[in-house]
Parts: sequence; structure tokens; C-alpha cells
Amino acid sequence: MAEEYECKECSTLYDDSDGDTDERMMCNKCIEKIYASTSGDRRNPDIRRSSTKHYPDWNMKKEEYVIPPKRRK
Repeated sequence: MAEEYECKECSTLYDDSDGDTDERMMCNKCIEKIYASTSGDRRNPDIRRSSTKHYPDWNMKKEEYVIPPKRRK
């Protein structure tokens, strides 16, 4: 029988086939949650980016200007 480990995020037990036992010590569910949250920053293809930082971006589908969150006051 495989050795079981405790996930450091959700405290569930998992073995070699259900998670990472080398570095992160997390189950596959928690690893996927973290990966999904970091890779969810994909850009919307409908938004045309402005060439300078002073102008907002243009959403081609909605036909309106979009101000990115970092530039909002």
C-alpha cells in the first residue's frame, strides 16, 4: 500500500497518484485551484489595447472604452 500524505492546504489525505509528494505537498485538487487562479489572467481578445498609458482600451464587441483595473482611481 502506498504511503499517505496530508495536504497542507485542505488537510485531506492523498498518496503518490493523487498529488505532489516532492515540493508542494498538496493534493491535485488544491494544485489545480492554485493553477486556475494564476492562469485566469488571460486577456480578452475583444479588447484592443491602447498604445499609450493615457488612453483607455477599446472593447470591439461592446463598442465602449475599458479602463484596466490598474489604471482606475
